[in-house]
Amino acid sequence: MTLKRPLIAWNRRKIVYDATVLSLAALFAFGHYAFAAMTGLETGRPAILRALGATAFALATIAILIGPAARLAPKLFLPVLYNRRHLGVIAFLIMGGHVGLALTDPAAAPLIEDFAAARLAGAIESGSAFAAPFRLYGLAAFLIFALMAATSHDFWLSRLSPRRWKALHMAVYAAFALCLLHIVAGALQTGKGARVLLGTAGAAGAVAAVIHLAAASRKTPRRARRKRMKDWLDAGPADRLAAGAALIVRLPGDRDAAIFRTPEGLFALSNACSHQMGPLGEGCVRAGVVTCPWHGYEFDLRTGRAPAPYTDRVPVYAVREEGGRLLVKSTPD
Repeated sequence: MTLKRPLIAWNRRKIVYDATVLSLAALFAFGHYAFAAMTGLETGRPAILRALGATAFALATIAILIGPAARLAPKLFLPVLYNRRHLGVIAFLIMGGHVGLALTDPAAAPLIEDFAAARLAGAIESGSAFAAPFRLYGLAAFLIFALMAATSHDFWLSRLSPRRWKALHMAVYAAFALCLLHIVAGALQTGKGARVLLGTAGAAGAVAAVIHLAAASRKTPRRARRKRMKDWLDAGPADRLAAGAALIVRLPGDRDAAIFRTPEGLFALSNACSHQMGPLGEGCVRAGVVTCPWHGYEFDLRTGRAPAPYTDRVPVYAVREEGGRLLVKSTPD
């Protein structure tokens, strides 16, 4: 990032990305509405409400899956990961339309009663999550997405620090779980399209779980077992680090360093990108520069600095090969 932070740093890639997402979202919503109308399921306001809800849920599901999918198939999904925050904000805006229609729908008047009526109390007594008013789950998910959308700009990233900002935005998983509860409970309580809704929620939850588990088990750069030697750490045999590869070393203070071997020599810098703590050790190295696999931020291996005019920087560590062992300094230069 530069010293100035425009509201949206537009470029051709972002414009094409957003235009593509909006076009596909509009096509999906229209298709959902047309199918409901042609099959006689519902028309008018209820059909629009469901079309907006289905579109928002589809986009939110894709946003959650992009991260682990990019680790499994980088070439296919990294271009989508590049602008994931725009995808999330678009999903939130469409979700806002869904919530707005639901709250202003005369047929949704029971929503206010749901907050204090016996149904909520009965759900608590029975201990069944599916007995609670399904609109409450949807509203809770919307409020979480609202908080995330409001803090999605890099202004908040710099104010909160990448670690706190990342922790805040991990709430997306709670919001996704609430969306699933909203769909399942709604299907059970209203009976409208129950089979389709239950199948959709079950499939979305299963796919999300499988992809996240697959990404978690994927082979990542080797993590060295460090051995402390005064101000240096023994990161293991030097022959473990092949040319063009990275070795991750845990440093004191719960920090990781990524050691790279290039034709120019050995280099070590923080494994956490200064933008959103992306894993630099999984990035691509070219001409002495490592590119973060998440959003394309670049850092010079020698200095840890981003190319001008950007001001980002990550810590660099001294590293050397001695007696067939890799040694990295425990404190940054």
